[in-house]
Amino acid sequence: MIFALAPLFLASTVAPIDARVDKLVQQQFDKGVVGVTVAVVKNGKVLHNKQYSLAPQTGHHYRLASITKMFTAGVIVKLVREKKLNYETRLGDLMPDVPGEWHSATVRQLLTHTSGIPSYTDMESFDTVATRPATPDQIWKFAANEKVNFAPGKGYSYNNTAYCLLGSIIERTTKLDYYKALDKYILRPAGMRETGPEKQFPPVASFEADGSPSQKLHMDWPYSAGALVSSTGDLIKWDSALRGNKLFTSAEKTLMMNPDPTAQKFNQDYGFAWRTNYADGRVYSHSHTGGIPGFLNIFERTSQGFAFIVLANHAHPASKDIVVGLRKLFDPVDPKGQEAPK
Repeated sequence: MIFALAPLFLASTVAPIDARVDKLVQQQFDKGVVGVTVAVVKNGKVLHNKQYSLAPQTGHHYRLASITKMFTAGVIVKLVREKKLNYETRLGDLMPDVPGEWHSATVRQLLTHTSGIPSYTDMESFDTVATRPATPDQIWKFAANEKVNFAPGKGYSYNNTAYCLLGSIIERTTKLDYYKALDKYILRPAGMRETGPEKQFPPVASFEADGSPSQKLHMDWPYSAGALVSSTGDLIKWDSALRGNKLFTSAEKTLMMNPDPTAQKFNQDYGFAWRTNYADGRVYSHSHTGGIPGFLNIFERTSQGFAFIVLANHAHPASKDIVVGLRKLFDPVDPKGQEAPK
C-alpha cells in the first residue's frame, strides 16, 4: 500500500472524492510509481490535494520542469502590456550579441517554438556540461554554433534555447534577475510564496523510471525553460489567479492559451506555453507538461472549470495515467478518455 501523507488542505465532506482519487493513485503505485502529489480544483474550490509516497517525505516541493515556461511566457505578456517590447520585436534588436542567423526570430516565435533556433538540450554534448554551473548567456552560447533547424516561422520544433533566451530578454528589459522579475510580475500578485529557484525551495527526493536516484543536473541549465520549483498549493493559486483578470486580461489569456496560427500550420496546437487538447472536436483543456530528471508533471485546466495538477517525483510513465483517470472521474467529456498531453 502507498503511504499517503496528510492532505495539504483542511476541508469537510470530501471523503468520497478523496477515496476515489486514492484508489486511482493506488492503481498507478501498483504499476511502479513511488511518489506523487495530486490536486483537483473545480472553479477555484479545492476538491483534493494530497501527497502520496512509499515512504514518508520531507517537504512538498517539486521541480516543475517545463511547466516553468507558463510563467516565463506570462512575464513576457506583462512586458508587452507595458510596451517594453512587442511580440514582433526581433531577437536581434533585443540581444544583438546572438548569432546573426537568430536575429530575425521574433518574440512570438520564441514563445511558440517556431523560431528554428537549435535547442541546446537536443545536442549530444549536453550531457558533458549538464552538471556544471552556467550563466544565462552561456546557455544560448552553447548552441550558438549549431545549424538552425529552419528559417523563423517555417517550422515547429520544441525549443528550450528559445525559452532561455526569453529569460535573458526579461533580465535585459527589466534590469532584474529572472527570478526577481518573475516574483514582481507573477508570483507576488498571485500570492505564490512557495515558488522559486531550487536553492530557495529544495525539492523532495526524486527517482528515475527504474527507481534509481535521479540523474544529476545543475539547475542553472533549465533556467527560464524549466528551473522553477513549486508545490501543488502554489499551483492551485496559479489556477485561481488565471480565473479572473487579476494577472491577465481575457484577451491576453486567449492569446496565451490558444494555438498560435504558425504552430497550427505544422499541426501543433501550441500557444504561449500552453497546449490545447480536444475531445469530440471541441476544446477540452489547456495544459503543459514538465519532464526533468526524477520528475514528471502535468498542469491542466479544462473548459468545464476543473484544474488537474499532478506532480510526480518519479519519472515513471504510469504517472501520466493519473491525469487520464482524473478526467474520467471528474470531467468525462470524452467517454474513452484522452491521452495525457506530451
